[in-house]
Amino acid sequence: FVMDAVNCGNDCQIHEIEATVSECNEQGQFFVTIDFEAENPGNDGFKIFGNGNIYGFFSYDDLPVTIGPLTSQNEELEFGVADASNLDCNGFVVVNVPDCDLPNNGDCQISGLMADVHPCLPNGTFYVTLNFEHENTSGYFKLRGNGILYGVFSYDDLPLEIGPLLGNGSTAYEFVAIDIHHENCRDDISIGTVLCEDNGDCALQDLIVDPSDCNADNSYNLWFWFNVDNPGNNFYEVFHNGDQVGFYPLAQMPMTLPHLFANEEPLQTLKICINDNPDCCITIQYEAPSCEGLVWPGDANRDNICDNLDLLSIGIAYNQEGPLRTSQGLEWTGLAAENWAGLFGDGVNMKHADCTGDGIVNNVDLLALALNFGETNGDLQPVAYLQGDENDAPLFVDLPTANALQPGMSFNAPIMLGTLDSPLGDAYGLAFTLKFDPEIISPASIDLQYDPSWLGVEGVNLLSFDRTLAAAGEVKVSLVRTDQNNVSGHGQVASLIGIIDNIAGKESVSIEITDVKAIRKNEALLSLRTPVEIVDLTVNGSVELTAPGLVVFPNPAKSVVNFTMPKSENADRIELFSMDGVQLLNGVKGTNALNISQLNSGVYLLKITAGQHVYQQKIVK
Repeated sequence: FVMDAVNCGNDCQIHEIEATVSECNEQGQFFVTIDFEAENPGNDGFKIFGNGNIYGFFSYDDLPVTIGPLTSQNEELEFGVADASNLDCNGFVVVNVPDCDLPNNGDCQISGLMADVHPCLPNGTFYVTLNFEHENTSGYFKLRGNGILYGVFSYDDLPLEIGPLLGNGSTAYEFVAIDIHHENCRDDISIGTVLCEDNGDCALQDLIVDPSDCNADNSYNLWFWFNVDNPGNNFYEVFHNGDQVGFYPLAQMPMTLPHLFANEEPLQTLKICINDNPDCCITIQYEAPSCEGLVWPGDANRDNICDNLDLLSIGIAYNQEGPLRTSQGLEWTGLAAENWAGLFGDGVNMKHADCTGDGIVNNVDLLALALNFGETNGDLQPVAYLQGDENDAPLFVDLPTANALQPGMSFNAPIMLGTLDSPLGDAYGLAFTLKFDPEIISPASIDLQYDPSWLGVEGVNLLSFDRTLAAAGEVKVSLVRTDQNNVSGHGQVASLIGIIDNIAGKESVSIEITDVKAIRKNEALLSLRTPVEIVDLTVNGSVELTAPGLVVFPNPAKSVVNFTMPKSENADRIELFSMDGVQLLNGVKGTNALNISQLNSGVYLLKITAGQHVYQQKIVK
């Protein structure tokens, strides 16, 4: 049998981390529920992080914790758990991202599971090839049997070879295939016992290791594989630099150990032993990658790309000081640097935010973002964005009405973060992408202005960055505070300026906000909703946007909107529309008020017809 290691000391330990991925919801999002065991933890709870994010700080009494809703284009996401009082007390788990675009064509079915038992090998082990039929399944399935999780596999891996398995003549082997998102979608088979001839003593041989490149937290992953003769047991133990890493079934070969940290020795040591057989071991020494030394100017969060997300790390580490870099400069290359005392929440050293290498994090480091934007170094770290719902503060572009968006006209559209009814609390910074149609808005005309706002004042306590990607029709934007204080509020935080071209003669225009990452000072994520405003460009009649004497109040409003008309004008028709052109309310002729108490919070268009004139005014509830 397999017995977990007994902890007789007082050191904090986090182990047996389990992550359960939900089914996709109607919005193409999913949730991850994390649970684990903790021994001798601190009193400040724990944090969950990974994929370039900190998902929050929690009490151990909160377990299990559900993270989400999430969306991701990556095949896998990695989550880390660390004790808040002792960051060295941690653990990691990797999950497969569900295919949320998969259509629902009926009930999930796994059937006809077949097992082809291979002849015994001279070392007393054997392999089994499994195959089955499946219909309306997700992208992955897990394989269990005899208390062992053999792994999570793609249906494209079928037929699947499992082994080596010990042919001891006493273990009745069974295998269960289960769809990763439908627990009741399964099939099983038993092959009974297999007896292989005993050809001698247990022996391990041919141990091979392959360390990966460095991870964002200065760790690395270690791939290994070995041969075994006459194991006498289906499990093996792994030790790294003398510390026990864990127990694994022989069928999980080859194996990758995630997030290893090198010690100060020039060579690292990996030792493999068959469980309950300390005389059947094999050891290898290898050289680990140098994960502490290289800084790529502009990659402040060490996710292997220089982009707008890096400004958030610069703001978090602002005014932090550390050793000067031996090679200073902004060129996109890996530069050796001594570690600083400060760490970001995901374990990345704050030296990476010192993009210039002058020993302090300040606004000069933004030069590296401007120079190296879009440059990459190795595989990109996955980013999971937290999606908002109707209860969260909104982030949206407040476009002008149609007659101000005609060809050749310039426009100034406020970028709004929060409203009176849905303010944003305890914010430190945010990064996002503006998506526009380059056939309607001239990419060369786009500019962003950052006037003083509730979020901060540039040059005093706020940094900003933006980069227009003309071909893609995108603007990468980020704003972050520098004074280590969260703020709360609502209203305009920036202005989007551009010129309408509309060379294709399109009938509507919108600007979408995606890839939103909003954070607090402790790097915990904030969820925001991103409503999209669509303006119909086909306008009839004379539309007055700023007619003298027209007053709408209060705006924003909670229940009733009042207005006064210019002199000699009377309202013939009063209408309220959603921003995508759907009529919602009709006012009563002869009254100068409109009841909006039954509407949800949002932005609406008030349209007043007076004779030959049409007045339009945006209102916010």
